Amino acid sequence: MKGTALGILFAYIASAPFIIQDHYGYTQLQFGLFMGFNALFVACGSMLALKFNPLIKAAKVGAIALTGVVAIQFACFYLKDNIWVYEGLNLPMLLCLGMMFTTGNTLAMNEGRECAGDASALVGIAGYIFGAVVSPLVGLNDIYHSTAITIGILAILVLVSTLLSVKLTNSENQK
Repeated sequence: MKGTALGILFAYIASAPFIIQDHYGYTQLQFGLFMGFNALFVACGSMLALKFNPLIKAAKVGAIALTGVVAIQFACFYLKDNIWVYEGLNLPMLLCLGMMFTTGNTLAMNEGRECAGDASALVGIAGYIFGAVVSPLVGLNDIYHSTAITIGILAILVLVSTLLSVKLTNSENQK
């Protein structure tokens, strides 16, 4: 779950400078302001996840909302070429990712309590593997469209992996 969510973050980070600066023509300073503002939404999502009880609900809500936002974002990448639409859809996407990161870490460490170091290493490496794979994919052909496709596929993987995690957690709680 967290690895695929980090893949979306890496796809966003890899494509954003080219979309914001090259595609829309903003300066480096303006790009930095966009990214700094957007980072606040990841932090807010992380704090929001802590309001859910049990925490696995935050993962489920975050994954479903993320998939919905990315579906709209996917359509807008093809139908509406506007910086404010692009930015407006990045904000809820990043909020949902923040929810996924907090939940993914906590659940993985809870499940891997006996081997906490191994669990932490697996969670960490999964994100970097996805990041290494998706970062060059967003640059294929038209970055605007390749980013939409890459993030769309990853959002589906986030949803599937989260629903499987929820099912696993629920079945273990019933034992």
